[in-house]
Amino acid sequence: GDIFLNLPRSFHGPLLLKIKDGKIRFSEEVQAQITTFSEDKGIRKCFLGEFVAEEYGEEGWAGDEVTAGTKDRSIYIWFDE
Repeated sequence: GDIFLNLPRSFHGPLLLKIKDGKIRFSEEVQAQITTFSEDKGIRKCFLGEFVAEEYGEEGWAGDEVTAGTKDRSIYIWFDE
């Protein structure tokens, strides 16, 4: 089925979203804080919150992150109220 991600407002980090025939939908509030780095062949790499390259250390990202995928459905992302 569809994937519904209800993220806390404190979430700050990368999102790796994979779809085949569905759609990725963000709430207006989430959309206003998304930076998309790439979108190719159903894989979208983006960041929720202010992206600061210096926050990535030598070992990579140490904070929040989400990976989600679906073949024939959609992914919906919004903030927890």
